[in-house]
Amino acid sequence: MSPVAKIMVAIAALGALAIWVYGALAYIRTLQAIRASDENAGMTWHAIFNWLGASGRLKGEAALHAAKVNRAVYGFLICVVVAAAAAIFTAVPSEPVR
Repeated sequence: MSPVAKIMVAIAALGALAIWVYGALAYIRTLQAIRASDENAGMTWHAIFNWLGASGRLKGEAALHAAKVNRAVYGFLICVVVAAAAAIFTAVPSEPVR
């Protein structure tokens, strides 16, 4: 079980890294869309310091990018949980200790 768990840790960690990069790029695009639109005027600082409160009030293209950021956050958390669970299984000995 330990070799499989080690592979799962590596895959989940790489997935988390890839999703984090995707989320960061989507976040940058969201901020650019907020600055470019008049309907989201004044939301830049809300999006920077209070993402949960701002993401639901965005409109237009910024809202589409914000949805991508939210999905990336969920995916990142899932990868971290899978990596942590697999790391726990790597620490468990495969044979009983006597």
